[in-house]
Amino acid sequence: MAVLIYFFTALAAVYLCLLAVSEYRIVGSIFGEGTGKTKTNNSEADSGAENSLITQNEENPLVIAHRGGAGLKPENTMTAFQNAARLGVDIIELDVRLSADEELVVHHDARIDRTSDGSGRIEDMKLDDLREFDFSYDFERETPQQIPLLSDVLEEFPDTILIVEIKDKEETGKRAAEVLADLVNSSEAGERVIAGSFQDEVLTHYHRVLSDRVHRSAARVEFAVFFILTLLKLEGLFWRDFSAVQIPTNFKGIDLRRKTFIERANRYGAAVHYWTVNDPGEMMHLKKLKADGIITDRPDILLDIYEKEID
Repeated sequence: MAVLIYFFTALAAVYLCLLAVSEYRIVGSIFGEGTGKTKTNNSEADSGAENSLITQNEENPLVIAHRGGAGLKPENTMTAFQNAARLGVDIIELDVRLSADEELVVHHDARIDRTSDGSGRIEDMKLDDLREFDFSYDFERETPQQIPLLSDVLEEFPDTILIVEIKDKEETGKRAAEVLADLVNSSEAGERVIAGSFQDEVLTHYHRVLSDRVHRSAARVEFAVFFILTLLKLEGLFWRDFSAVQIPTNFKGIDLRRKTFIERANRYGAAVHYWTVNDPGEMMHLKKLKADGIITDRPDILLDIYEKEID
């Protein structure tokens, strides 16, 4: 065990050195009025800006509708997002990919086979081609749904916080990040869009393009290093700032549901959101741990838990 700790400490140190050489820092976590103080290691963080995604002084974690609430409506469709809004969720999570004509469409998989009555890869299809298919075909009594554009979602839900996960990788992912940055700027949505990706280089590129007021979640390698540093109580060495950490409850046998991690992440200035949680007992457990948000396919179950507690 001691050998593993030393190994991961060395890994974290190497990663931090590489970040230092890159000479760039993410400046973010300015999310309006909230309950948690943002803390970073740069001088701009001393202004007292707050991250409203941190709910440490609130009773309940934020309700985050995964793909709009995939257990209730066809995932990543307008009808799902509309239903989530009617339920009163706090945040809508969705996925985006770049079409062949460089439109940012809302979809999780690289192919449309699972979610529609069509077949093919999104990167090989133009928007007009994609809109020929029904993305609600496997939901009974549901009206046909076209694949949404992210721009349409931003327009229809102007007051809703969105977690936008870029699913494309490598150069396509970087181009998707550029298109997302353009949309965020043109729609003045910088205060309510949290960019996410499993690819560190995609989020790095997003920051470089957008430049100011970047709101994002931690990427995969970034989170791994940050988590290890919190275990060693060395999170203060980490200076890449993110608005939120969005993680599973368990990763390869490692239980990530740790109250100490949530507390240390909050002190650092980052909220902790867990995915994808659909079991009521697990929801209650995360609530007791003071998780900042719960990403779920069934936001109705989580909201019902809150409502029963009030009664």
